[in-house]
Amino acid sequence: MLSLSPTTCAITSQSLFVLLLLASIVWTSSSLSLPTSFHRPHPRSAFVRDFSQVVSIGLGNVGKPAIARETLTSSTERPIASGVMNQVIYEPTFIDVLGEQIPVAAWYTSKLYGMSSNDSRFTGSSNAVYKHRISVKKIGRSLAGWNFIPSFTTRSFTISPSETNVVQVESSVSTPNFASSTAPVVLLAHGYLGSRFDLSHYAEDLAAEGFLVLSPEYPESLADSYDTTTKPIDRTLITNQLLQTLNNQWYVKVTSYGIIGHSLGCGTAIKTGDDSWARVCIAGFPSSGSKGLFIASTNDGAVPISRVIDSLKSLDYVSLDENAARIRQWDKLPLKTSLVFNEIYDNRPPPNHISFLSEGTNAAMVDFLSPLLPVARYFGIPVLDFDKYQLVRDSGVTGEVVRPLVVEYLKQMSAV
Repeated sequence: MLSLSPTTCAITSQSLFVLLLLASIVWTSSSLSLPTSFHRPHPRSAFVRDFSQVVSIGLGNVGKPAIARETLTSSTERPIASGVMNQVIYEPTFIDVLGEQIPVAAWYTSKLYGMSSNDSRFTGSSNAVYKHRISVKKIGRSLAGWNFIPSFTTRSFTISPSETNVVQVESSVSTPNFASSTAPVVLLAHGYLGSRFDLSHYAEDLAAEGFLVLSPEYPESLADSYDTTTKPIDRTLITNQLLQTLNNQWYVKVTSYGIIGHSLGCGTAIKTGDDSWARVCIAGFPSSGSKGLFIASTNDGAVPISRVIDSLKSLDYVSLDENAARIRQWDKLPLKTSLVFNEIYDNRPPPNHISFLSEGTNAAMVDFLSPLLPVARYFGIPVLDFDKYQLVRDSGVTGEVVRPLVVEYLKQMSAV
């Protein structure tokens, strides 16, 4: 562990805390409950030994951090559709875990639940916005045990959905509007230091196809919305409670289950449910179950493809050609399908570790980290590929390939 004096801690910028923590993720994540493959030492974790050099150079050459934008949105107005009700609804709700209210983001379609344009549940509805937070206090506490960072250092961002036809409704009580419905359900599992909105673009697409999509905030989230210091709340406890609430309190009749995990979230996806579940693992490790879609890239600097390529072969995954995926040339996808990006396309390198996340959350994090990303890039320090992403900002073009594939796979698996 690094040894920094209280004086140094006091003058260190919040971006420095983020850089230290993000670059140390694999080093620190061994304390989490993960599948065996996640316990392998990361080949780049040795950067910690050289961090003091970066601190001195960073503090000497990097100016004050840029003020994070409070709103990250498109300049295009996002109208609320009227008349024909077949639009995606975003509803923020929560579940109770050991007395803590755990935020859960929910997406579904109005048509699925028989809503009309004059439905009382749409009274006061508005264009959806995702309220995203990055807690500097959480960063310092998680990595170095620093409890002196004030809460007011938290940065808040308002992120617009990736689709225009998304409206927001509020739950007046703990029972959400989608209760007592029948639907295929997909859970989203964000990665370490992620957000429940990291995979929101997949949620919007799936909701438009009739899925109920639920994304809980796990304890490692940067939002830091609930107490994780005094209560033994972990991913398994949250996921199990969400499933119990879904069935026993919200009375949703689930026709099939699926789960999408990114990075560390792949561990959650692998451990959740039985063999009937369809699992999508992105930029992490593949599932050994009977149904799995695995998506990765040779340009991933956080989870090198060399660490998983042998597993794909031994687990009998069928490789989908990258060009076929780009033109959506598929009919019936195999139960176990893999897509590994390996080609330069349109003068862009293959996707990096975070290219698979939503543009909004990536933009917020790049904005937050921007003062120190050039330093990390210069010294080759891995920061979950945010340094790479800052140069290419390819979430959109990556999503053009991955989003239809994920939706098609889960649609086919829900019918199996």
